[in-house]
Amino acid sequence: MKKNLFYFMMLFVALGFMVSCDDDDDPEVIDNPVYGMQVIGTATDGKALVIDKSQMVEPSSSWEVKSVREGMYYGIYYLTAGELSFKEVTATSEVIYGISEVAETTQTAEAENAFTFSRGNLVVDGTETFNIASEGLYYIMTDKTSETFWVMKINSFLISTIEDEATMVSGSAAGAVYEILGADVRGEFKVKINSAWKIIADDILYGGTEYPEDGIRPIISFGGALNALTFDGSEIPFTPIAGHLTDFTFNWDPSKKGIAGITITTADAGEKVPTDYSDYLLGFIGNAVTVADTSWGWGNESYENKLPTKDGLLYTWTWTNVSIADTTGGRTWKFRKDNAWTFTLGFENVTMSGSASSDFFKASNDGNFGIGTSKVYDMILTVNADNDVWTLGVAEAGGATYDIWGLIGDATPGGWGADTEMTPNEDGTEWTWTGNLASVPATETTEAKDGEFKFRANGSWDSQIGDDGAGGAEFSSNAASWKITAAEAGNYTIVLNSVTPSMTITKNSK
Repeated sequence: MKKNLFYFMMLFVALGFMVSCDDDDDPEVIDNPVYGMQVIGTATDGKALVIDKSQMVEPSSSWEVKSVREGMYYGIYYLTAGELSFKEVTATSEVIYGISEVAETTQTAEAENAFTFSRGNLVVDGTETFNIASEGLYYIMTDKTSETFWVMKINSFLISTIEDEATMVSGSAAGAVYEILGADVRGEFKVKINSAWKIIADDILYGGTEYPEDGIRPIISFGGALNALTFDGSEIPFTPIAGHLTDFTFNWDPSKKGIAGITITTADAGEKVPTDYSDYLLGFIGNAVTVADTSWGWGNESYENKLPTKDGLLYTWTWTNVSIADTTGGRTWKFRKDNAWTFTLGFENVTMSGSASSDFFKASNDGNFGIGTSKVYDMILTVNADNDVWTLGVAEAGGATYDIWGLIGDATPGGWGADTEMTPNEDGTEWTWTGNLASVPATETTEAKDGEFKFRANGSWDSQIGDDGAGGAEFSSNAASWKITAAEAGNYTIVLNSVTPSMTITKNSK
């Protein structure tokens, strides 16, 4: 009897438990390891690829404003030829999205070279799929607010300061490699996918109260660091071996999400042939350049485009009466080649000189030039193709000379191959340098000899100042050098008056 009573009680408890479960209103929990928007289909090789990295956009036609758009995500994945659609998974539901109104766009704006991408609408419970025609690495975006998706094949990565692009040399779902060999990259840069700064989508409103009238523009360019690319990051620092080219390798690691999966490695590619700058059509671009009291702006062709004069390996561009406005409202400028963005020069790309050089400073993360007070300038820009060193000499228009005087000779740090620049006073009449002067030591094939130095302007032999043989200095097209013996070698301060001309030299105590 007791045994039957025990089984009866157990049955009653079980029935009560079942009733309580049926009355529970909690939804069923979906067993999915990763929630969010997913790419599914034969193009993903049967895997669900999660798109959950926040996408940065320009929420207006002003390139200076950038924002992470709520509900807009991206992913970078290797896809095979096949079909894809989308699925959104939360803890309690799954929504399948088909697609509609797919269009392929070829964009030329904001890019060095034309590139294509596809865009379409997300359709809840839709059955239409998107066709991936060829396998490769793809950039995929979805936007919940506008119910839109983008699919773009990553054909290349472009370093912003050169024209060549890194293209894929190998790729699969396990990883991909893009290479550019023998690149002439001389300093900091940014990275652009398919040579573009952004994708233009002006017909999709950003929303909100601040920019209701402008469309979104997804960013596909990055700064930061070689192993840590970021949207709208600062210029990526890079210092090449002087006179050498560099190999750049872009590696995609699928174990890291989004742009974090792209890292860059570099290797020395050997010495380079001197660049021929004869066809470098350079001019000014930026909203700090003013013409007839009106800002020139960033959207125009470059102002005052000019080709250089050439003297051996020295190339020179000269401008007069250039009006530059102060940095009020973020006004800046830089030099640009061929009315395009494949080659630019900012403040950090040049050595400043001339009587007004102290007026200029780095005014933006992009390294643009800025000044504190609006003025009119004369400018001379030079580059020595032997070492690709750029120098910008500036003076107020009609004022002091903007000639850039430097030391040259085997007693100086630059030897006979590169000028050692001197620092001007306020009116550009006196130039000062402090450093070591030396004699030339013996080698296995040569005897020791006195070191030599003299002065020249703008890296050219056209204007020289040398020893007149009578204790003074003189202008000459083939100036005589001053000598430094082994006993005289040491640290000196030299002051050159380029008007008189005259020179004083003082040996500094140790």
